[in-house]
Order: sequence, then structure tokens, then C-alpha cells
Amino acid sequence: MLPSIESADITGQLPIYVPNYYRGAYYQLPKQAGRSSHLFNTGTTSWLYRCLVEELCGLKCCVSGLKIAPKMPTKLQYLSGQRLFRGAIINFYIKQDINIIVMEITLDKKVIAGNVLTNLQSGQHYQLQVRVPRHG
Repeated sequence: MLPSIESADITGQLPIYVPNYYRGAYYQLPKQAGRSSHLFNTGTTSWLYRCLVEELCGLKCCVSGLKIAPKMPTKLQYLSGQRLFRGAIINFYIKQDINIIVMEITLDKKVIAGNVLTNLQSGQHYQLQVRVPRHG
């Protein structure tokens, strides 16, 4: 789904956009098959963000706060980034660790019990570190 400079001649899509779709129907329209929708104003980038931040990184909104539940593949050792949540800015670092059994969460160097961050204040900056067990 992600465009690349190598596929630009085939797809007609610049690698700075995440297109909405690529055309099929190879037998009916072979000149159009594999071409991008060429649209950059779709919701596709938002869905990609949600897949990466909410699912892969596991930083997902819930009623009581920000739930932490990363779903990283074994070969991905760590992730880092920033998440805006209810006006709070959260810089996060998530690391897989073979030496732990259960997930460990620290927010501004304070250990968090459970896996939901509550009472995050709008306008505040936070440092989130998560260590998840690495299997395999």
C-alpha cells in the first residue's frame, strides 16, 4: 500500500502520498491496472496513523485514559514517537525485552500500575517508556 520511488513508473503515484487504492481489472483495462487513485486528500493517511500508533504501538484511547497494549512483531526491537492525546503530548519509547515477563510502564520515570494512563493534563508533555516481553 505504501508507494515508493521504485514503483512510481507503474503506479503513477508520488512516494510522498498514501493513496486511497490501486486499480485492478488487469484483463479489462491493462493500461490502468496497478495505477494509483492519485488522490492525496483521502482518509487513508489517518487510517495508516491509527494502524501504526493505536495498534502497532498500542497507544489507544479508552474511556478512562490512554490504554497501553503494544502489538509489535518479534523482529521489531523498539519503537519511538509522539502521540497527542486529549491535548497532552506524549513522547513514547517502546522496547521489547527478553529479560522481563510482564509489561512495564513508566511515565515521567514513575512506575504505572496497570496499563491505562489516567489524569493526563492537556498542554502537558510526558515521557512514556514501555518495556514489553520479547518472545522468541
